Amino acid sequence: MTRKTTSIGVAILFLGGLATAAHAGCPYPYPGPAAQAYRGPQNAFQLRMGYHLPSGGGTLWDDVEQRFTLDSGDFDGLAWGMSFVGGISPQVEVGFHVDWYEETVRSEERFYRDMDGFPILHDTTFSQFPIGVDLRFVPGGRRPGKPVFYLGLGAGLNFWDYEEIGDFVNEDDPDLPIYSAVFDASGESLEGRAVAGLEFPVSPAFNVTFEGRYTFAEEEQTWLGTVEPGGTWLFAGASFRF
Repeated sequence: MTRKTTSIGVAILFLGGLATAAHAGCPYPYPGPAAQAYRGPQNAFQLRMGYHLPSGGGTLWDDVEQRFTLDSGDFDGLAWGMSFVGGISPQVEVGFHVDWYEETVRSEERFYRDMDGFPILHDTTFSQFPIGVDLRFVPGGRRPGKPVFYLGLGAGLNFWDYEEIGDFVNEDDPDLPIYSAVFDASGESLEGRAVAGLEFPVSPAFNVTFEGRYTFAEEEQTWLGTVEPGGTWLFAGASFRF
């Protein structure tokens, strides 16, 4: 791991420790008027399913879009995730998140065909596994039976992998031979995120959730080109409060 990667990991653990300490020092119910605002469960475990739209940043995407019949928009696909959310105060919460996404696209060489006139095909797989921590602001607090709106900012690491497997044309050879190969690049990028969400209570211990995130990640240099694995995440899910 790089020094930047180690630093962000330490920062995440530090923020988690601060949140835990703050929560332990100020348990529900809170003193004063806040005690009337919320008396329900202060923690939650969330499961979600949704859609990820990669940003397509970096020179790698530019190169493959020019040569092959694909673009970054072809990699929009399903995503899954889970979170633990803990209350620090009636209007502030901290969330620890893990998400997963993978999409495979088949494409062909734009400018070449094989000797029988058929397309030269390969499969490209792009996957992401971001982990991180968010600090959320709940403007109206949590009130029994009322919808909850929240905004947040967070940081973390995005572990990603890009793989091409199939047939290709060797453009460095004047005879343009076709060969089979696997090309792979992977890494971990520092990531920031902005979060907005809505929760609708079904019972004191169960909420339906809708959440959107915009993530912006550090661009990584690979032997295939630079990759920036940020993008937009849209989720719906369930929140089990305790």
